[in-house]
Amino acid sequence: MESFLDERRLVSRVLRHWHDMAVGQRFPSRGQIDPWLVGDDWASCALIELAPELARSTIVVAGANLLPPNHQALDGKSIAACPPQSLLATLIQYLPRFQPNGGPLSVCGTAGHGPGPVLFRAVLLPLSDDGGAHIDSVLAAANFRELHQGEDKELRTRLQLAILDVEKGQIWDVYNPLWGGWGRSIVAGIDHEGAKLRHKTSLQTMTCKTAEMIQHTEKYRFIGYS
Repeated sequence: MESFLDERRLVSRVLRHWHDMAVGQRFPSRGQIDPWLVGDDWASCALIELAPELARSTIVVAGANLLPPNHQALDGKSIAACPPQSLLATLIQYLPRFQPNGGPLSVCGTAGHGPGPVLFRAVLLPLSDDGGAHIDSVLAAANFRELHQGEDKELRTRLQLAILDVEKGQIWDVYNPLWGGWGRSIVAGIDHEGAKLRHKTSLQTMTCKTAEMIQHTEKYRFIGYS
């Protein structure tokens, strides 16, 4: 239980810094990162510069905790150089969600890392030198612990993905009995009452609290951006 608290603390610290630096703009810039994270936290973070052709994106810096034990540094290398059996490789697979204009993501579950599987919690945060019109980098932070033999039968270890901000233009799957179950919908607008969701087929609308959309994954599933 303590390890799970540690995971939440690291993700919460990084997310809080990101929000603090983004005041007055949609996203902070990559140049604002260096003063934030010092000490042990930085070893669990990675900074990736996105290229128009995503496969050519560059790992600006990758903390040692995200790589297999004793692996050589990947700073300045292409994401293609990332070892497949690593937590960093698991996080890299979510980079397409930030092109062209994705919001912050929370990911948790199991992954292969070094000699065996681990249980992890991570956050991926968009960065933009122009305040949010164009995402040019992603800051990732993750913590983990080893997954013990047989533990996958006791814990919910399936990968879970959650958007951390509800924004206009996002596409969600929403469970609504009035729609006959799950329905694909688009966020048509956001106001003080919540997010206005419009069913993509019937065009029926409903208003949902954004906090519930983020927290209740049994009823709301973030899909992507229109």
